[in-house]
Amino acid sequence: KQIWSPVQLTNLAFEPNTLRMRLENRYDFMDLERCSLRWRALRLPVAGAGGSAVTLAEGSAAAPPLAPHQSRDWQMAAPANLGVDEIIEILAQ
Repeated sequence: KQIWSPVQLTNLAFEPNTLRMRLENRYDFMDLERCSLRWRALRLPVAGAGGSAVTLAEGSAAAPPLAPHQSRDWQMAAPANLGVDEIIEILAQ
């Protein structure tokens, strides 16, 4: 797993069927429109119970045009609600 990514997502906020965020392109030469963002909504196992996370929903979105070293507010379709034992995983490719 990477601990640093040239695509940074901050200020994530859920609204009905939408995930809003601040998207930052830290690439030196590549526009983000060449990337896609894949997401998965996961239910985590109960603490101490072991087992694996269960995928509840998944999807993808094309990243918007965003020049190197620029940032912007952006939104994408996502699950409406996540429970207390659920997370969203986002992968930039």
